[in-house]
Amino acid sequence: MTPPEIVDLVRVVAWPVVSLVALVVLRRQLPLLLRRTKKIGLAGLEIEFEAATEFSPKWSIPGLGDVRHAHATAAIEFSSHATSLMEQFDGDGCYDYAVVNLGQDRSWLTSRLYIFSIMLRRMRGLQCWVFLRPDEGARSVYLGLASADEVRWALARRFPWLETAYAQASGKLDPHQVTSDRGALEHWQATELVQHFLTGIQTPEPPPAGMESQWIPLTESGPWERAEWLSRESLASVLGGALRPASIFAELRALTATDRAKLLQVPGDFVALVGDGWTFNGVVDRRAALEKIGARLADAVHDDA
Repeated sequence: MTPPEIVDLVRVVAWPVVSLVALVVLRRQLPLLLRRTKKIGLAGLEIEFEAATEFSPKWSIPGLGDVRHAHATAAIEFSSHATSLMEQFDGDGCYDYAVVNLGQDRSWLTSRLYIFSIMLRRMRGLQCWVFLRPDEGARSVYLGLASADEVRWALARRFPWLETAYAQASGKLDPHQVTSDRGALEHWQATELVQHFLTGIQTPEPPPAGMESQWIPLTESGPWERAEWLSRESLASVLGGALRPASIFAELRALTATDRAKLLQVPGDFVALVGDGWTFNGVVDRRAALEKIGARLADAVHDDA
C-alpha cells in the first residue's frame, strides 16, 4: 500500500473510531446529563424517547376459534378458515411488540407462542413479546418482556419437537417463495406453513401412556396437541433468561429527567413502562433514542475537529 493510500484509509476510519470512543467515554455521563434536562440537546437536535409500535391482530377467527389456545380447531381445518388471520400478518409495515395476555392461565399454548413468534418475526418484523396478566377491572399487570427470537429458541430448547415440526413443515412448502429480506411469505403460504406445523404436533389418537402431561386435548375426544399451557407460574421457567422483567415506573407523556436517565440504564432495545401495581403503561423504543444520541455525538465530534 502506498503512502497516499494509507493516508486515505486513516481518513476513512478515523471518525468512526473517534465516535465509538466518545460513546464509550460518555455512556456513564449521559444519565447525569439527563438529570439536568428533560431532553438531550446535541447540535440543535433534541432527542425524545418514542413509543414502540404495537401489533394487535384479531386472534379469534370465525369458524376456527381462538388460535392461541386449545379451543382452536384441528390442523386439518386451519387452512380453510385462517386466511383472514394471515392477511393481518401480511404487509410492508414492521412492528415492535405484541402482547401475550396470559388471562386465567389457559389463554396461550406453548406451541402457538412458538409458531407465532416465528411467523410474526418473518411477516411483520416483530421485535418482542410483552407478557401480561389481568388484574382487577380492565387493568393489565406487566410480567416481563422477551424478544421474539429468544422466545422461539427458549421454547425450542425446552420442547425440541417444536423445532422438528417447524423444520418439517418448512420443507413441505413448494415453492418456498420468500417475499422480503426478513423472510416473509405470501399469506397463503404462511397459512400452509402453520397448518403443516400443527399437523406435525397433533394426533387423532390419545397420547401414549406416561406422556399425557405433554399433550392437550383440543376437544374432549381429540385431537391432541403436544403442548403445555403457558401460565404465570410457568412463564419464567419456560422462557428462562429470555424473559426480562425490568421496567421503570413512568408514563411516556410525562417522562421526567430522572425517568430518561433510568431509560438509558435499563438494558435492552425496548423498555416497559409501568404504573402503580405494575400496571402496564406501554413500551419505549430505547434503541431508537440511543441511535439518535450516537449520531449526534458523531456529528458533534466531527464538527469540532
